[in-house]
Amino acid sequence: MLERLRQSGYKPDAASAGAVAETCSAVRADLLPARLRTRPPHFRAVAEAVAVAGHADPDILALLADVPESLVRTVLAGLRADGLLDGVEPERLRRTLFCDLPADVLRRQHARAARLLNDAGRPPVDIAPHLMALRTANEPWMRATLRAAARDTTDHPTAIRYLEHALAADPDDIATLVDYAHSISDRAPYLAHELLWTALDRATTVRDRAVLATELAWLAPATPRAASAAPVLGTALAELTGVLGPHPTGPDRDLHARSEAARLAAVWARPPAVLDAPVPAGDTRAERDLLALRSFSDMLAGRSAVTASDRARAALSESGSLGWQHALATFVLAMADEVDAAKSGFDRVLATAGDAGWTQALTRMLRALVLAEAGDVPAAVADAQTAVDAVENVDTARVVLATSLYRAGKTATAMRLLPDRDINVPVLGNPLALMLRASLAETDGDYAHALELSTRCGSMLAEMGVENPLIAPWWVNAARLHALAGDNRAAMAVADRYADVAERWGSASARGLALLAAGAVESDTEVMAEAVDLLAGTPAEWHCTHAELALGEALLRLEDRGGARRWFRSAADRATRCGYRGVAAHVRSRLIAAGGRVRQASDGRGGGNVLSGSERRIAALAAAGATNREIAARLRVTVRTVETHLTSVYRKLGVPGRMALRTDSEPKD
Repeated sequence: MLERLRQSGYKPDAASAGAVAETCSAVRADLLPARLRTRPPHFRAVAEAVAVAGHADPDILALLADVPESLVRTVLAGLRADGLLDGVEPERLRRTLFCDLPADVLRRQHARAARLLNDAGRPPVDIAPHLMALRTANEPWMRATLRAAARDTTDHPTAIRYLEHALAADPDDIATLVDYAHSISDRAPYLAHELLWTALDRATTVRDRAVLATELAWLAPATPRAASAAPVLGTALAELTGVLGPHPTGPDRDLHARSEAARLAAVWARPPAVLDAPVPAGDTRAERDLLALRSFSDMLAGRSAVTASDRARAALSESGSLGWQHALATFVLAMADEVDAAKSGFDRVLATAGDAGWTQALTRMLRALVLAEAGDVPAAVADAQTAVDAVENVDTARVVLATSLYRAGKTATAMRLLPDRDINVPVLGNPLALMLRASLAETDGDYAHALELSTRCGSMLAEMGVENPLIAPWWVNAARLHALAGDNRAAMAVADRYADVAERWGSASARGLALLAAGAVESDTEVMAEAVDLLAGTPAEWHCTHAELALGEALLRLEDRGGARRWFRSAADRATRCGYRGVAAHVRSRLIAAGGRVRQASDGRGGGNVLSGSERRIAALAAAGATNREIAARLRVTVRTVETHLTSVYRKLGVPGRMALRTDSEPKD
């Protein structure tokens, strides 16, 4: 062993530890056949049983090797004493001991091991590797074991291989097909869609039709074609209710809850006008999935931020892996001004989403929108770009990237990204694209076209049943542009209508925008100042920047140049801090027009102006002496999120650690 290590050139340090362990394992395995030739035959029988079974449980090895259990224990002790058992991987043992064994003999060994392990009640993940060594899983218990192992394993590619092996043995098995379609739906939604439709055509029972229609509808956010399953699901649900009754119990309760969730998933961008179904308690994963989609529907319809966020938090109490539905629930928290909690939720979803696929893309898109609004534009651009890279042909991801780049001041690049055709996630993509085009038209001085685009955005959202005032706040721009055009009646109608909508949703940012619209229409600087004060206490940095800019413009029109300069300067500082470079440049020009002077911009090492809102809050608490765990509890985020933000704070401020924050985290004059 030492000679092998010397020949390999490994050094006795931590960097070589893994390679040294691998070499030692290989040497032990290579020595085993020679050692076994000097021992009685039952030694080899036990060693082969260990290689096949993949573990050293004496009771199972005794059955597999056909050796008394007491003798098995003696053999295991001898192998351990020789250093030939511990630290040697079963796969390496198999290659060493069975190199000359015919394949069919080895398969019979695996089949026997699988039966023994199954009869002994071992976990499916212990049995599945033996079943994978067989040509086919031709018995029902084998396929059931593979399905169970696929659910239990934490390795997604392995789960898919287990299900493919089971499906190859019985392509018509509905349970296996559903599990397989579910496992590939995130990365291959169109293939999952085709498999489920084909199976639905062959389904003969009410339960099978309900299960297949449910899974089809669940694919709707990832593939628009799956939305066509909504009528089929409606029929299947009606049939299922006729069989199960209105209040099913046990596994049927979960099926009913998942079917109701799928009904919302199929029309996820169009909230139902009335949700008359009872709100689930959230006791099971299916019910928590339903709560996630109920919260998103509530948010889109603008029903109540408190109710929607309560349901979102209940959905996010899920302790297992999170999916795209949880990303939607997390976005609800952000729309209710709970941005720090939303960031923590997004982190949890991404932790189990993998590096590609629909869940990754949707989560990154939603987080990019939240970060761009909350004043962390570089992170928003990075998330949006990752979303574009994660999936093919998702125009919404490009719209989100364009929106983030526009806020970063990269207007030309943003314009090139906007698609000309209809977008496949309409509730996000189409309104955002129209809002962005309206902003660009207003920047070019084409106020009539900007108003037309804003109004079209409002009509599109109304057609979809979306009334949340924050999804795409076209109405703020429309009210202001109507007033600029001299149409005060139209301006007041829009402002009054959405004042009621904002009050119903109830978040501070929505109410602040309503005050801003009313103040702009009435040229009431006191109301606009109230809007600024309200928005400044929320994470809505983008809207607050524009509110300060609008207030400065209103004061300048009243020839209050000092007041205008104050708000222009505040808007410029906020825009610079958040990375809104285009807005910052525009506001600085307005500051000069009001007779002010432009302060030199920070280089990123001089103070808190470069910190995002979340970073400033965490830095302030850390400077006051709070521990990471205390900060996490207060802001309702994870400790990992606090650590990540503090690392960013130290880098931006150029300080070595939290002890330096007391003096360095405050903006310098």
